[in-house]
Amino acid sequence: MTALASREQTVDLSAPRRGPGHVLLPLAVAVLAAAGAVLTYRLFVRTSLGQAVDNAALRSGVHHPKMDELLGRALDNTTLASVVLVCVVAAAIGILRKRIDLAVGAAFLVLGANGSVELLKGHLVRPDLDHFPGPNSFPSGHTAAAASVVYALVLVLPRAVRGMVALIGFVYVTVIAIATVWAEWHRPSDTIAA
Repeated sequence: MTALASREQTVDLSAPRRGPGHVLLPLAVAVLAAAGAVLTYRLFVRTSLGQAVDNAALRSGVHHPKMDELLGRALDNTTLASVVLVCVVAAAIGILRKRIDLAVGAAFLVLGANGSVELLKGHLVRPDLDHFPGPNSFPSGHTAAAASVVYALVLVLPRAVRGMVALIGFVYVTVIAIATVWAEWHRPSDTIAA
């Protein structure tokens, strides 16, 4: 009896936890995100009331010199080169952590998000229901690029810093989304869907 009680069991807390939730949770998040984008498209692009609300928000830009400078700088720094640089950093982090699966997953995440946005933008139509001139801009490529690199970093980073990086990333993506509307490149629904 004492032999059984004295045996120590150790648990490796650094090992990744696997189970059905490991696959099902990200899949559920992806389905919910896609459903949200479809709902946003149907509500704000395919209805006259949605277009009116969306375009009113686009037209009601408030400008302040300091805010204009901040938003302009945020847009100017979100370039293809900066997205590629963050992807390389994410891949390097994954490789340094000996998690090639995460490095590859981060690359697919960024490529998939940005590729799907460009594909959607080219194929979705925006009917002229409120007589506001402007091409289809749904969804926002800048916002999708910003969000995808933030998600890629969160994916490859250790759990201890994911929350902090996600919070900083949330602020960054929000600034980019606001900046694209401020610059009148995108309507609010474009950034929400992205």
